[in-house]
Amino acid sequence: MNNVHYPLLGIIGGTGWPSTEVYFKKIPRRVQERLGGLNSPNIVFQSRNFAQIDGWMHKGNWEAITGCLAEMALQMKRGSNIDSLAVLSNTLHKVAPKVAEIADVPLIHIGSCTAQTVIDQSIERVGFIGTKFTMQEDFVLKHFRGQGIKVFTPPTASMDEIDRIIFDELCQNEFKDESRDFLFLQVAKMIERYKIKGVILGCTELGLTMTDQHWVKYCGSNIIVLRKIWDATAIPIIDATDCHIETIVDYLCNPIKA
Repeated sequence: MNNVHYPLLGIIGGTGWPSTEVYFKKIPRRVQERLGGLNSPNIVFQSRNFAQIDGWMHKGNWEAITGCLAEMALQMKRGSNIDSLAVLSNTLHKVAPKVAEIADVPLIHIGSCTAQTVIDQSIERVGFIGTKFTMQEDFVLKHFRGQGIKVFTPPTASMDEIDRIIFDELCQNEFKDESRDFLFLQVAKMIERYKIKGVILGCTELGLTMTDQHWVKYCGSNIIVLRKIWDATAIPIIDATDCHIETIVDYLCNPIKA
């Protein structure tokens, strides 16, 4: 009989559901691949209607969001005694540290996970694309800047359209070629303007449409736009979702000491 004990992770997801689906497809598979046999992750999951959270978000009512997420975290702490917490959203990391503090559990922070990946690849200048909240505020970006990584974002004039694509399309599982081209154009401009050496997909839905394959195709179709950029396809696209998942899997596969 297997007497090894693995940690129990509380997960707050559904923000939005397409990326949550990615987490729940990849985490169990990677845990099983890592541990073998019949092993699967110890997870407790909570979710709330994202339409309500989005309404609070765009009204600036972060107090309501904090209270909602804290209620979920406390339910998982009191009912299941979770060992740690993960929030499946870059934007909601604006309040995630406070939520974890209220529930008195450690937080697996998507910003620190992604920053570590950038450090591991020895990249010093990165572009960052996400919601306006994450691009304009510091609650995720500080994890890069605190490690000496220079972070650049698209111009303010482009942020509203990026935000619209994320909330009106990607979070509703809708993927349009013209929207993807607009997002990649922002990457191309940051490569040319800021000489970035990598780009962070800082919204958990972006990786669903901005894949490596799409980037190579975009570069091949936009030679004029990219004419001043040397080997643009060599610029790595770093998906915060994948970075988060890998750290979560590492955590879930690490036995708890008796």
